[in-house]
Amino acid sequence: MKTIPLILWGRRPGQPWLKLTDNTSQAEIKRREKSGWTVKTCPKDLHPDWWDGDRLFVGAYPCGLVYADKLVEVNRDYKRLGFLSYATLKLELEKDCPPELAERIKADAAVLQRQPGKPFQVSTAGQTIILGKP
Repeated sequence: MKTIPLILWGRRPGQPWLKLTDNTSQAEIKRREKSGWTVKTCPKDLHPDWWDGDRLFVGAYPCGLVYADKLVEVNRDYKRLGFLSYATLKLELEKDCPPELAERIKADAAVLQRQPGKPFQVSTAGQTIILGKP
């Protein structure tokens, strides 16, 4: 398991993004903002225009939703945090899921868990499944 390091990027109005520092502390961010910079933390080697700032990944897969952390890699993939089965609507959270992400995952899963018997589109081709139906 490897945590992807963050870099602090910044730009002044009308200017392109520049890599500023690997110091992503709140004090450094406030110091840069006070001196007129717009700042953003992003994973190393990723341009700030491509980073939405959200470390939670939610993927719709054939059997359910997979929740993962975009800032932690395991075997060259995002670290899995949880899984919501379409058939059972049961949410399984990994034991080491960070509490702040666990709360977001539970809230997201609750939306589908309140809809048993309803169709849910699982592909861009329009294929659907019935939630809660094994």
